[in-house]
Amino acid sequence: MKKKQIYKIAWKGISFFAFPAGVFWVLAVFFGVIAWKNGAGMCEEKQEPFQIQVTSENVDTDDIGRIEEIGQVLSATLVYEVPCTMQMRGGSAEVMLQGIDRTFVYGGTAQSFLQGTVYEDETGMPYIVANESALKQFVRNEEDDSAEAVAEIDWTREPVTLMVGEKKLVAKLCGVLANGDESEEPKLFISRSSARSLLAQGNLTNSCTTAWIRIKNAGAQEAVETRLLSYGYQAENIDEEKVRAWELTRSKITGEIIAAVISLLAFLCMIYDRMKRDQLVNQTLYRELQELYGTKDIRRRLNAYRVVGICAVGALLAWVFTSFSILQV
Repeated sequence: MKKKQIYKIAWKGISFFAFPAGVFWVLAVFFGVIAWKNGAGMCEEKQEPFQIQVTSENVDTDDIGRIEEIGQVLSATLVYEVPCTMQMRGGSAEVMLQGIDRTFVYGGTAQSFLQGTVYEDETGMPYIVANESALKQFVRNEEDDSAEAVAEIDWTREPVTLMVGEKKLVAKLCGVLANGDESEEPKLFISRSSARSLLAQGNLTNSCTTAWIRIKNAGAQEAVETRLLSYGYQAENIDEEKVRAWELTRSKITGEIIAAVISLLAFLCMIYDRMKRDQLVNQTLYRELQELYGTKDIRRRLNAYRVVGICAVGALLAWVFTSFSILQV
């Protein structure tokens, strides 16, 4: 019975300020959870293999062997660039084919393919893997060039012709990659052997000036770049969009942490102010409880019940907000 009386007094003491205090507690928990989720997601992405590239006047297989001996480097590939004119479905476009190792096409997972698959490293005919952006330029004028329309066409059955220098060659599209986002640039990949063959048949220089390097994760980038610099290679990021996305996420997390701290401070200030200005409604009942528990113990119990009540309600509301992402854009 006495505990119910304490609960009653505690509720009457907080009823007039419980709502604003609860709002600040909800905001503090909400922004804290969102910051944690964004931070955890970014950390998980940074633990995935990360790609950088090096450029030089001439990069060969000996350089690749030296690079692959660096700690934290998983693999490396030469990148041959073949400028040509690509004709398909009645359209023509100036494109740049990139001859790379097959594992660098999709990062080691075939889940990114909308159609077909990746080429083999040693092939006679040039087999091409293209992303959606590269194929949009071959959609006819009367057709929709949206991602849905591109996906509806069976590109692996379309005949492809390449004009490399003065040489006209037949090729085949073996795979279609899904775009990472709508702004992704056109990409067309072939095997290194096919690239060297095309360059030779077109009487173009077959020297290589670029190498792509896959490292263990983004955290290893600085150490690997330092070693590369000691070898005379200047490294840079391949996926600038991913790096910019991380910077944007880091800015968002900073703002969310600041908002959480401000909300928490406001909540604590309201609780502290209320405790300092404690005015009980039922003085007679309070005196009876004083005789049973003592003045200090009563105040401690009342304040504890108030704080726990507000925190419990606020935590429940914050959980609802975060679960359904009502406020997250």
